[in-house]
Amino acid sequence: MFDLPWADHRRIDVATKDSRGMRIDYALWFDLADGGTLVLSPRTTLGRPFEAGQTKLDILMRVLRSLRRELER
Repeated sequence: MFDLPWADHRRIDVATKDSRGMRIDYALWFDLADGGTLVLSPRTTLGRPFEAGQTKLDILMRVLRSLRRELER
């Protein structure tokens, strides 16, 4: 486990991959201030092996972006 302060994030987006000839969103992608990236693949529930679907990714993106805006004020 490691700490990653909000100040170290330049941009938050969704990560995509090709699956059966289609481009799908599968994870959260963080562009870091040091030039690196961090990709987190949310799960449907803690301890479950299933990736979160498109709807849950969209909700997470809105929540993270909203939190970031609140902290920047």
